[in-house]
Amino acid sequence: TTHDSSANRAATMISNFASRHLIRASAASSRQGMMLRRTMATAETATSAPARSGGATLFQRLSSFLAGAGLTALGTQFYLYQEISSGNKLMISKQKELEQRIRSLEESK
Repeated sequence: TTHDSSANRAATMISNFASRHLIRASAASSRQGMMLRRTMATAETATSAPARSGGATLFQRLSSFLAGAGLTALGTQFYLYQEISSGNKLMISKQKELEQRIRSLEESK
């Protein structure tokens, strides 16, 4: 079993070395490559925990809701105006047709 564990350690070390070598070789000239090499470092460094965000405040949520509701209201008003306007034009044309039919019927008597 000691032979197996030492073989496993050796294989892991070779695998880690090969992985690091491939990452370094493929991203050597880019900034992202520098960041990858930094994160692949074996030495542990003391880092502080990232600051936790409490999420959006009530004012932020309320203002985004009101902005969305306002834009929706404007769009709805536009479409309602178009619908009412086209409906009115249709009703006026039907009214004129009816008046003309009645006028022609009265004249024929």
